[in-house]
Amino acid sequence: MNDVFNWIISALLGVVILFLYRLPNMLQDKISEERKNSNAHEIQVESYFKELGGKEQKVLLTKWSRILTHMEAITDEEEWVELIHETIIYGSTRTVNILSAMSQYSYRGDMKKDKNGKVNPGKFLIYVSFLICSLKLDFSGQDIDPLVLIKIKINDAENFEKSYKKWIKEIKEEIGE
Repeated sequence: MNDVFNWIISALLGVVILFLYRLPNMLQDKISEERKNSNAHEIQVESYFKELGGKEQKVLLTKWSRILTHMEAITDEEEWVELIHETIIYGSTRTVNILSAMSQYSYRGDMKKDKNGKVNPGKFLIYVSFLICSLKLDFSGQDIDPLVLIKIKINDAENFEKSYKKWIKEIKEEIGE
């Protein structure tokens, strides 16, 4: 009888030891499965928005790019409001943060006038470049440096590169990068 009792206790002890031995692997598998589910959900949400908003993102990217490439301000208030509206709808969190910082810059009236009384659009163009770069990242996954866009359009960009880099640093701090 004592042998049977010892045998049962040994078997139970073996099961407990086996369970304790497998416990870290089971926890690791559970964590791994939760991550896979989370990643799959994020991919599904991203795919859904790409499918629904891909065409709209392309149009939005084109509208912002036209501001930089044509160097023409949007004078129609309704068109400007609609551009902001579409950016909020189709832009990522980063894009909306950039738009918010740019709007605050504009609302504060921080755009300086040069000696001829004209507004110097320098920092505003950096904001627009940031928006374009962020939208391009949202749309295509390609990451571009905002200074590269400025150098595409401004023929004497190297003369102002120090200012551009200062503004880029300021904007990155504003948006939390």
